[in-house]
Parts: sequence; C-alpha cells; structure tokens
Amino acid sequence: MKKIITIGMAVLLGFLVTILLATFIFYPAEYVMRVLRWGNADVYDYQKFPQRPLPPSDTPLQFQTSDEVEHVQTV
Repeated sequence: MKKIITIGMAVLLGFLVTILLATFIFYPAEYVMRVLRWGNADVYDYQKFPQRPLPPSDTPLQFQTSDEVEHVQTV
C-alpha cells in the first residue's frame, strides 16, 4: 500500500512539474511568477499592492480647443 501511495505521489509531482515547465516555455517567466505569487488580476488588487498618493502637477497639461467642426469625425 505504501508503495502505491509513493508511486501516485511521484506521478502527481511529475505531472505538476511538467505543467509548470510548459507554462514557462509558452509564457514569459515574469508573467508566470506573478500569477503564481498573486493569482489572476481581480478587483481586489488594491488590497495586495502598496498605495501612494499622487500629488497634483504644478503645470497641468492643457489641451488645445478648436471650433473647427471638420476636424471632428463622426461614425
């Protein structure tokens, strides 16, 4: 009985290692490691990562305005 459990665990471990190696072959290593560590992206990612306040800019970007209608495309 002990031998069957040992063989079963070895087969399961070999299967998991094969799947892990295949993911490293088909996907970038950074992506695989991120998924293994953090899981898939979801709406609760703000709880996993640190937050920093973003101060307002002293010189904000101002878009140019125009009254020329021909520059606006309608679909």
